Amino acid sequence: MLLILIKIIASAAAVLGLSIVSEKLSPRIAGVLAGLPLGLALSLFFIGVEQGDQFVEQAATSALGGLGATLVFLIAYWIFSDIFSRFRIILAGFFATIVYLIAASAIALLPQERWLLLIVTLVLARLMVIVMREVIDERVDPEDQVNLTLGVLINRSAAAAFAVVFITGLASTVGPAWSGIFSSFPITLLPLLIIVQISYSDQHAYSIIKHFPYGMGSLAIYALATSYLVLPLGIYVGSVLALVLAIMYLCTYLFLSGR
Repeated sequence: MLLILIKIIASAAAVLGLSIVSEKLSPRIAGVLAGLPLGLALSLFFIGVEQGDQFVEQAATSALGGLGATLVFLIAYWIFSDIFSRFRIILAGFFATIVYLIAASAIALLPQERWLLLIVTLVLARLMVIVMREVIDERVDPEDQVNLTLGVLINRSAAAAFAVVFITGLASTVGPAWSGIFSSFPITLLPLLIIVQISYSDQHAYSIIKHFPYGMGSLAIYALATSYLVLPLGIYVGSVLALVLAIMYLCTYLFLSGR
């Protein structure tokens, strides 16, 4: 029960924080910061606590391939969201999830080797950058910002809390490879996109998607480092060091891109 409560609080805080960054700073920065491995770290950490270090080492390796499936999901969400006029968010999320499962199934057939999965993901990230380079960045007008009432905060946190609990709960039934792939599902990014799309516009959400590949390097570093560090150092120390490396990447990228 305590672990579930921690999952709910942490995932809700991640989504709320990113939504505020999107509103107060820009969707571009929120898209990059969405690469902070909050959802992935939560999923892999609790998988490790509940299933053991050997399990999470395999899951972290497969998570590298799962990131590629996440990129395919985001492209599909962007395409379907632009196709449908009615119920676009529901339909885009539904069909993008189907595309995600297809992509994940294809990646799961590959040898679950760290560097092979990393290369596949990096190639997909490059393709996504090329495909979305014409998307115009949008900023939230200060006059249009949504008031963060208690009801808004509760609604924004509920979807993320449900997602992270659901994904980590699958780990004991689907095995390390698939639990690793599922742990890369955008359990914080998807609620963020829905929040921004409902509160503002499609273009604001697309700006987040456009810049996600640049921040995704942080997720890849976290998964790769976790796969190497958990067995010799344990889930607690290994996870912390992997998170430090991931944060260092994001800080470096934001510093260099700012210049």
